[in-house]
Amino acid sequence: MDKCSIEGCNNIRTSRGNGLKRIVCNKHHRLKYPRNEASVQRRKERQPAKSRLRNYGLVPQEYKEMLSQQRACCNICGEKVALTVDHSHKSGIVRGLLCNKCNWGLGMFDDNIDLLASAVSYLLNNSDVKEIA
Repeated sequence: MDKCSIEGCNNIRTSRGNGLKRIVCNKHHRLKYPRNEASVQRRKERQPAKSRLRNYGLVPQEYKEMLSQQRACCNICGEKVALTVDHSHKSGIVRGLLCNKCNWGLGMFDDNIDLLASAVSYLLNNSDVKEIA
């Protein structure tokens, strides 16, 4: 592994995403080239829209319409939190916007309606079970 070219620094140099090696470690690179916070903020704002377009074919206007139709709430629990795009892994079709918990929950059940129905039945049949201390 390559060491930083700054004398007395034993940090390891890292490669950049484009495969090019830096001649200094991250610490010394940041000292020479400080972050432009305005640029970082713009990139953070653009990134989700680019990901939705790339992953689901959703343009920003379509996403805003979905958000408006759902009143910016999760389609399952109704929470007003950050929402993610829910889609069918079989067809790739976008179904709606869900909070992370609900989206992950569906994913854990592999979008299997029978398993979900079984889970609902289990909860209904065991709702009066006493809590274990």
